Amino acid sequence: MKKILISVITILAVTTATIGATQALFTDEEVSTGNTFTAGTLDLTVDGKNGDEVATRYTITNWKPGDSRNVGQIKVKNVGSVNGKYWIEIKNVVNHENGCIEPESDDTTCGDTEGELGSKVSGYFQENISPWSHINPAFSSINAAEGIRMETATGTLDAGEERPFVLYAKWLPTDTDNLAQGDTVSFDIVFHLEQAN
Repeated sequence: MKKILISVITILAVTTATIGATQALFTDEEVSTGNTFTAGTLDLTVDGKNGDEVATRYTITNWKPGDSRNVGQIKVKNVGSVNGKYWIEIKNVVNHENGCIEPESDDTTCGDTEGELGSKVSGYFQENISPWSHINPAFSSINAAEGIRMETATGTLDAGEERPFVLYAKWLPTDTDNLAQGDTVSFDIVFHLEQAN
């Protein structure tokens, strides 16, 4: 019995050695060195300026009911290396009363930041290139536009691409226009650029 057991163990050992020997194959390996990933950039300029250098301002004086104006043009450019989607937002709207003058006798809100002009001026942005796409939505007033996302249907701004925009503003006459005499509205226009998919 002992001889049989030794024979079985010997057979198993030889079989294992044979299986192990058949697993030995030719091998080779190579190393690709110096691999790098570099992040792209998404960078927007306004009239060729960046950050705190952006100082483009729309200024209108002597506004009156019935006025409609092309307020001016701004150019935005994607100076980065990644295509983007752009949109526009009006922020930091402040209505200045500048004192209540005699024609504003019905005005009960005469505090410094209680002016009415921001509720009178409506308008829209438009790309100033063919096909002259409107930036939607148009705004019924500067006050109502604050914080609203305004964009075109496509809204893409590819790397290196520049787009000119104009702002059209109008004052539709109402029976409460006297309340806005002498008032001023100030606001920021924020141009956003987000990575396109």
